[in-house]
Amino acid sequence: MFRVLTSFIVVMSVCSGAFAGDTLEIDDKRAQDLKKFESLDIPEPKVIEEFAKAVFSKPISQQPVNDLKTIAKQANQYANLVGRILSEYASYYRDNYRYEFVQKKVVGAHDSYVKEGNKFKRLRDQAYFNLGLKMKSENNKLQAFFYFNDAFRLSEFDCGKGVEKTSCMRWKAEQEMQKILSISHIKSYVTWQTK
Repeated sequence: MFRVLTSFIVVMSVCSGAFAGDTLEIDDKRAQDLKKFESLDIPEPKVIEEFAKAVFSKPISQQPVNDLKTIAKQANQYANLVGRILSEYASYYRDNYRYEFVQKKVVGAHDSYVKEGNKFKRLRDQAYFNLGLKMKSENNKLQAFFYFNDAFRLSEFDCGKGVEKTSCMRWKAEQEMQKILSISHIKSYVTWQTK
């Protein structure tokens, strides 16, 4: 009995130390995250959407650079914050891949977070693409290239089944980068899925 109790106390001491260390790590991680977002607040999603709709409805020449940068920054921040919740769902979903009954319960919320985050990622990507078009129209090819590259690398790579390539942000951004580099002869990937 004494031996079992001693083992239990040793195990609890080790576990308590791990929990205390984890708490410090949690505090450090939170402090780092807050520092990263210190000058920002949580953006209002409806405000971002309405602002983006108003800006994007204008011709590219009338879309102010600062407005496009604001849309990209706030939409990205909001998507990243939604992603903090999504990542836990995704992790739990992966951890329980053997248990279909668990996955069925988790998938609804998981997919809703994916949809919400993607909506704001698309606004971000459109803002970067439009910034690229503005820079291109001003003959600032290097800045245009890197804004197009932001839209290219941040958007979904596969355009998806039934999506016209001209509606696919990654494909459109790639076409613009190809034009700048004079390599439009390279055929771009669209999707592996057949229509």
